[in-house]
Amino acid sequence: YALAYDLNSILVLLIGRLLCGFGSARAVNRRYISDCVPLKIRMQASAGFVSASALGMAFGPALAGLLQTNFKIYKITFNQDTLPGWVMAVAWLLYLLWLWIAFKEPSREIEENHVPQGSNTVENDALEKGLAQPLLLSSEDNQEDEDGDQEDVSEEAPEESRRPATSIGSAYRLLTPSVKVQLLIYFMLKYAIEILLSESSVITTYYFGWS
Repeated sequence: YALAYDLNSILVLLIGRLLCGFGSARAVNRRYISDCVPLKIRMQASAGFVSASALGMAFGPALAGLLQTNFKIYKITFNQDTLPGWVMAVAWLLYLLWLWIAFKEPSREIEENHVPQGSNTVENDALEKGLAQPLLLSSEDNQEDEDGDQEDVSEEAPEESRRPATSIGSAYRLLTPSVKVQLLIYFMLKYAIEILLSESSVITTYYFGWS
């Protein structure tokens, strides 16, 4: 979106905003913590994640205050409107290279808990098995559910559900109804937040005369 200033294009600006949204993967980060971080330090990892997010939100406006300048290099303008985009583009590029070189996917092992003895042993066992199931169903399992087939799910289903989808249609068929509802709620939440953030400067300028 830093290029939209010199190109004088709303379309480029919207495309840049769309790409910024693609990088907003906080829900994936939380799922990664719940899946791969050991149970003993999971709370500590979650607290560190929230602290890092708050630190970034506080550091961002402070960094923007240092970018109050205006100059050009080869017809490309660098000012208080475009410099945040260029700085973040360089930061994300360096982070991507660091991630590519240093990151290693940890082994994902499901922790087995001891089931307490008592009358609710069956319910607890079913609950723990349900928590260990994959979030997304495989395409074959999804088709069986739609047909009303009550047969047991194959043992290979969890492994198949982790395979990458080959098309948008196959990816959509892997989503369970609960996941679809959750994604819709998440979209509406972000939609409302972005509207408030985008319109706040317009409202404060019009009603309060703030620059």
